[in-house]
Amino acid sequence: MAEDTCLAGKLYRADGVKEFAMNILFLAHRIPYPPDKGDKIRAYNEIKYFAAHHTVDVCCLLDDPADEKYIEPLSKMCRRLEVVKINAVLKKALSLSSLLNPKVSCTEIYFYDTRLQKAVNRLIAENTYDLIFIYCSSMDKYVRRVKNVPAVIDFVDIDSDKWMQYAKHAPFPKNIVFKIEGQKLARLEHAIAERVKASFLVTEKEVEFFGGNQTVHSVPNGIDTVFFDPAKTPADPKLQSERYVEFTGAMDYFPNEDGVVFFCEEILPHIHKTDPDLKFYIVGRNPTDKVKALASDHVVVTGGVTDIRPYIKYAQLAVTPLRMARGIQNKILEAAAMGQAVVTTSQAHEGLAFEPGRDIIVEDDPKRFAQAVVGLLNNPEKRSEIASSALKMLKKHYSWEANLSVMDSIIRSSFSK
Repeated sequence: MAEDTCLAGKLYRADGVKEFAMNILFLAHRIPYPPDKGDKIRAYNEIKYFAAHHTVDVCCLLDDPADEKYIEPLSKMCRRLEVVKINAVLKKALSLSSLLNPKVSCTEIYFYDTRLQKAVNRLIAENTYDLIFIYCSSMDKYVRRVKNVPAVIDFVDIDSDKWMQYAKHAPFPKNIVFKIEGQKLARLEHAIAERVKASFLVTEKEVEFFGGNQTVHSVPNGIDTVFFDPAKTPADPKLQSERYVEFTGAMDYFPNEDGVVFFCEEILPHIHKTDPDLKFYIVGRNPTDKVKALASDHVVVTGGVTDIRPYIKYAQLAVTPLRMARGIQNKILEAAAMGQAVVTTSQAHEGLAFEPGRDIIVEDDPKRFAQAVVGLLNNPEKRSEIASSALKMLKKHYSWEANLSVMDSIIRSSFSK
């Protein structure tokens, strides 16, 4: 047992690793509740974990009026909560001014608000924090000049590379704007990584892609297998009577929009040649006009739903035909937890511990993707084998408690460096 010593009133082991309950200031770019989409799911679980082991104050922005009702339940998870509401339309317009400034990104302008800055300054003045936890690069500006409190950042994904991917698929002149945004964010991300004690990404591949810094670590996402349990999912006779494959996700998110359009236009026609009655369910809130236009006799666009689990449970299988993706796709973890086989692309599969052909089917070519779907539809035994194997891998690699305890240990160790 390492001998303990006391430094500045805090407990250290002889190896320099702190072992104490920290006071944490957690900064999030959006209200991390409910855990119903990628960035919210990870932030929610981090706050939940830290609140169980430490003391957490949360500062965040709210850019969707529909999320106002979630302020109260989030406030019960932390000691103090500061939420600043912003006008998304106005912010998007203001963020265009970044085109005239070679040093500031559109993302930084969108997520910066002087009212939240004042709230952050006040909390830092009134409290003694052991750690500032920055969730996403857009929140760094609020604490960039704070020198007396150590900070770490969870980049989650490499946002700069996302914008570069968008640029490849966007028409002129959007592709130029997206490329410039990607370049600005890349400079910002590396500057932050050099300044903070530790940085986190979702996958080891992203850490390798980011490169150049030994303080960048991978901490995978997890999945709540108690909630995502088909046995505990409410029955839905209507869905049970349907024959469909499903896709879940926030449908105002460009990669999701692109993915379902790609599926409907280039994959589904091949499937319908041999399985003309199969339906495709697009499940997720805020569908764009482009997504709504996909609705037909064989394509169902649900919009927001109160519970996505029945839509996953009663599907024949799940599809994630994403051509742009970073990090770990929560929709794949959710489908696996619900006992579904998944057909996906190499982009969406990247970073997952699932073995292609054993735990998941991976195809990029539209025709081969369609053949994989039809093959599984016609082979329930194979479908069940893949789903069962994926569930085993899920339970082994994607526990929030286990993964976030690793993050906690890395943070503690970083204090001694």
